[in-house]
Amino acid sequence: MDNISHTLAGLLAGESALQLSRWLERPARRVVGPDAFGAWRMRTIVLLSSALANNLPDFDFVYVGITGRPLGYLLHHRGHTHTLPGALVLGALAFALAWPLARHAAPTRHEIRVLAAVSFLGPVLHIAMDASNTYGVHPFWPFYDGWMYADSIFIIEPLFWATAVPALFFAARTLAMRIGLALFLTASIGLAWALPFVPIYSATLLTLLTVGMMVATWRARPLARVVLAVTASAIVGIAFLTASLRARTILARAASATEAVVHAIALTPMPANPLCFDAWVVQTSGPTYAARRAMVAPLPGLVSAERCPIDTREHPTAPLSHDPSPTTAEIRWRSAFRAPRAELAELAHSSCVAAAFLRFSRVPYWTKAEGSYIVGDLRYDRNPGLDFADIPLGPPAIPDAKCPVAVPPWTPPRLDVLELSSP
Repeated sequence: MDNISHTLAGLLAGESALQLSRWLERPARRVVGPDAFGAWRMRTIVLLSSALANNLPDFDFVYVGITGRPLGYLLHHRGHTHTLPGALVLGALAFALAWPLARHAAPTRHEIRVLAAVSFLGPVLHIAMDASNTYGVHPFWPFYDGWMYADSIFIIEPLFWATAVPALFFAARTLAMRIGLALFLTASIGLAWALPFVPIYSATLLTLLTVGMMVATWRARPLARVVLAVTASAIVGIAFLTASLRARTILARAASATEAVVHAIALTPMPANPLCFDAWVVQTSGPTYAARRAMVAPLPGLVSAERCPIDTREHPTAPLSHDPSPTTAEIRWRSAFRAPRAELAELAHSSCVAAAFLRFSRVPYWTKAEGSYIVGDLRYDRNPGLDFADIPLGPPAIPDAKCPVAVPPWTPPRLDVLELSSP
């Protein structure tokens, strides 16, 4: 997810740890009053350490260049730093960075444990949040190298902001912090109402949830405030996950009505909108590979697929054709990419760059442009030029001049199609 959400999650996790600590250690508190958890300095260190720990996995940008761009970014972002062994190392790093500051605050053993807890929890929480969307993670490396996707949350989800920011606003001890949080939340609501692809019901939901959380957390006790925020965030996540599972069931049922083999269904919800999912269905039928795009409405009684917003500004690089499948209340078929699946296997065999790219691509496409191939991922193909997930290759008959180095061992998501395409 975006780093604003990760930062807010870190601050909320830190505030939750502080308030839970106060409640558990109440008889042994060394200070009576609102700053019972040590001094002001220790409280600040805990919050900052938690925010940092929740962002450290995204510092993978410092080494993506070892494989070269843009391929290095695709393979190393959400790579080893987004694994449980990596999270352990990053948690230790977060604690080590905080310790020189914490030791000057004369922390108790209990405060040290709380600082360690938020430091080590942060990277794990980051991985869990990133697992919720369509990009994917592989947390169980080196025991399992495959990608894992929950396909339930958009990369930016303002409903999480609505649940977290009010509690942090009332927990803030400085006027500057409160002003910053208030401006951020106001701007997010304003953008929801201003952006054309955000439907009115989504903007209304975001506004009502924000107002409701502000009222609910206004006079709540500190511990009750963070419990309410965490619970509301969990409810939002569960709602999106439930809608995603429903959308997947609808698509799987529709796709199984044909003779084509379904290999993958990739889903992305609209921001602040669990009622509309953008979807790609990867299928093979005999020698043909197909990736079909659809808009899915998991609860068509509330919002039908026809009413789901579509960004008409997109002009992808992939040579897409119209999908003539009939529209229903649940599914609006939009477009499709079709090509001989043997071509994909040939690209993987003849080009080490393409083979490395396929360790990332979940919904691959390929096309010729001025005598050379371009391979890309349809999940992120939005513009006629090269997007971040589009890779130019050399002419088909000419081997790659230089193969990428430091290619991680991720299992190609479409290994099933490649194996079917092998002689």
